[in-house]
Amino acid sequence: RLGRGGGHFGCPTCGLQGMTEDELHLHHPLYHTCEPNDSPRCPVCGALSSPLGDLPFAVHLHNEHGPESEREPPPAPFAAFAWAVCRRRDGRFLLVNEPAGISRGAPRYWLPAGRVDAGESLPADARR
Repeated sequence: RLGRGGGHFGCPTCGLQGMTEDELHLHHPLYHTCEPNDSPRCPVCGALSSPLGDLPFAVHLHNEHGPESEREPPPAPFAAFAWAVCRRRDGRFLLVNEPAGISRGAPRYWLPAGRVDAGESLPADARR
Protein backbone atom coordinates (compact mmCIF):
# COMPACT_ATOMS: atom_id res chain seq x y z
CA ARG A 1 0.00 0.00 0.00
CA LEU A 2 3.00 2.32 0.04
CA GLY A 3 3.87 4.07 -3.17
CA ARG A 4 5.62 7.29 -4.03
CA GLY A 5 2.94 9.81 -4.92
CA GLY A 6 0.57 7.06 -6.02
CA GLY A 7 -2.18 7.80 -3.54
CA HIS A 8 -5.14 10.07 -3.64
CA PHE A 9 -5.32 11.32 -0.05
CA GLY A 10 -4.33 14.78 1.13
CA CYS A 11 -3.14 15.89 4.55
CA PRO A 12 -5.92 17.92 6.19
CA THR A 13 -3.34 19.89 8.21
CA CYS A 14 -0.87 21.08 5.55
CA GLY A 15 -2.65 20.18 2.30
CA LEU A 16 0.09 17.90 0.91
CA GLN A 17 -1.62 15.76 -1.75
CA GLY A 18 -1.06 12.41 -3.45
CA MET A 19 -0.44 10.17 -0.43
CA THR A 20 -1.60 6.61 0.09
CA GLU A 21 -3.37 5.72 3.32
CA ASP A 22 -0.12 4.35 4.78
CA GLU A 23 1.84 7.43 3.71
CA LEU A 24 -0.71 9.73 5.37
CA HIS A 25 -0.53 7.53 8.48
CA LEU A 26 3.26 8.11 8.59
CA HIS A 27 3.20 11.76 7.46
CA HIS A 28 0.75 13.22 9.97
CA PRO A 29 2.49 12.32 13.27
CA LEU A 30 5.94 13.02 11.77
CA TYR A 31 5.20 16.54 10.53
CA HIS A 32 2.30 17.71 12.69
CA THR A 33 3.01 16.37 16.19
CA CYS A 34 2.95 19.83 17.83
CA GLU A 35 0.00 21.27 15.92
CA PRO A 36 -3.55 21.40 17.27
CA ASN A 37 -6.13 18.97 15.98
CA ASP A 38 -8.29 21.13 13.73
CA SER A 39 -9.12 18.59 11.01
CA PRO A 40 -12.91 18.41 10.70
CA ARG A 41 -13.07 15.32 8.48
CA CYS A 42 -10.85 12.29 7.85
CA PRO A 43 -9.69 12.31 4.21
CA VAL A 44 -9.60 8.49 4.11
CA CYS A 45 -13.05 7.51 5.39
CA GLY A 46 -14.85 10.82 5.90
CA ALA A 47 -15.33 10.40 9.66
CA LEU A 48 -15.90 13.66 11.50
CA SER A 49 -13.48 14.68 14.21
CA SER A 50 -13.25 17.64 16.53
CA PRO A 51 -10.46 19.19 18.58
CA LEU A 52 -12.74 18.98 21.61
CA GLY A 53 -14.56 15.80 20.60
CA ASP A 54 -14.08 12.30 21.87
CA LEU A 55 -11.86 11.23 18.98
CA PRO A 56 -9.30 13.74 17.66
CA PHE A 57 -8.18 13.22 14.06
CA ALA A 58 -4.66 12.10 15.06
CA VAL A 59 -6.10 9.37 17.30
CA HIS A 60 -8.62 8.30 14.63
CA LEU A 61 -5.86 8.16 11.99
CA HIS A 62 -3.62 6.07 14.25
CA ASN A 63 -6.35 3.66 15.34
CA GLU A 64 -8.28 3.20 12.11
CA HIS A 65 -5.87 3.68 9.19
CA GLY A 66 -2.40 2.72 8.06
CA PRO A 67 -0.70 -0.64 8.53
CA GLU A 68 -2.79 -3.17 10.46
CA SER A 69 0.20 -3.96 12.70
CA GLU A 70 0.35 -0.35 13.95
CA ARG A 71 -3.34 0.05 14.79
CA GLU A 72 -4.55 -0.01 18.36
CA PRO A 73 -6.04 -3.36 19.38
CA PRO A 74 -9.66 -3.34 20.52
CA PRO A 75 -10.01 -2.49 24.21
CA ALA A 76 -9.80 -5.44 26.57
CA PRO A 77 -12.44 -5.96 29.27
CA PHE A 78 -9.66 -5.31 31.79
CA ALA A 79 -6.71 -3.16 30.80
CA ALA A 80 -3.48 -2.88 32.75
CA PHE A 81 -1.27 0.13 32.21
CA ALA A 82 2.31 0.83 33.28
CA TRP A 83 4.58 3.86 33.50
CA ALA A 84 8.34 3.53 33.38
CA VAL A 85 10.49 5.99 35.31
CA CYS A 86 13.89 6.12 33.60
CA ARG A 87 16.52 8.10 35.46
CA ARG A 88 19.73 8.75 33.62
CA ARG A 89 23.14 8.67 35.27
CA ASP A 90 23.28 12.47 35.17
CA GLY A 91 20.07 12.63 37.28
CA ARG A 92 17.77 13.64 34.43
CA PHE A 93 14.59 11.75 33.59
CA LEU A 94 13.37 10.40 30.25
CA LEU A 95 10.13 11.97 29.00
CA VAL A 96 8.21 11.26 25.80
CA ASN A 97 6.28 13.72 23.65
CA GLU A 98 2.53 13.27 23.34
CA PRO A 99 1.46 14.84 20.03
CA ALA A 100 -0.81 17.88 20.15
CA GLY A 101 -3.47 16.10 18.09
CA ILE A 102 -3.76 13.36 20.69
CA SER A 103 -3.52 15.59 23.77
CA ARG A 104 -6.39 17.86 22.67
CA GLY A 105 -4.41 20.74 21.19
CA ALA A 106 -1.17 21.23 23.09
CA PRO A 107 1.87 18.95 23.05
CA ARG A 108 2.68 17.47 26.43
CA TYR A 109 5.52 15.47 27.91
CA TRP A 110 4.95 12.34 29.95
CA LEU A 111 6.77 9.42 31.46
CA PRO A 112 7.04 6.52 29.00
CA ALA A 113 3.92 4.42 29.41
CA GLY A 114 1.72 1.89 27.69
CA ARG A 115 -0.77 -0.91 27.89
CA VAL A 116 0.40 -4.16 29.43
CA ASP A 117 -0.47 -7.00 27.06
CA ALA A 118 -2.19 -10.16 28.31
CA GLY A 119 0.40 -12.50 29.82
CA GLU A 120 3.10 -9.81 29.87
CA SER A 121 4.91 -8.87 33.08
CA LEU A 122 5.24 -5.25 34.19
CA PRO A 123 9.07 -5.31 33.78
CA ALA A 124 8.72 -6.76 30.26
CA ASP A 125 6.19 -4.04 29.38
CA ALA A 126 8.48 -1.32 30.75
CA ARG A 127 11.38 -2.59 28.60
CA ARG A 128 9.14 -2.63 25.50
